[in-house]
Amino acid sequence: MHLPKIEAEFLQQLCAEQLITRRDRNGFPIREWQKMRERNEALDCYVYARAAASAAGLDRFEERHWRELERQLGLAPPPETPPPIELHSPTDATARGGIAVSGVRKTGRRVIKSRWLSS
Repeated sequence: MHLPKIEAEFLQQLCAEQLITRRDRNGFPIREWQKMRERNEALDCYVYARAAASAAGLDRFEERHWRELERQLGLAPPPETPPPIELHSPTDATARGGIAVSGVRKTGRRVIKSRWLSS
């Protein structure tokens, strides 16, 4: 990942802790955060901001909520999204390799019937 406008110190602080798994004296795994560097203010700020956003309900925002917020703040709308990729209709059956097949196979259970003793 390339982050050109972010200082190296900020990134080091953001990655200041790692989750490790150690075993207790009975052999059970215990997961805990271990500090890799002394300074981790950026990580703490990120965690607090993320918790505040979740408490404010931003996780439940839909696209229309973000558009309304952008409109209220006077921000430029995002660039237009490209049209969706056209997919085959369900009636156009294709094999796994993408080659068209002649008909649609029933997805039900196949039953083989014997004519023995049926006369």
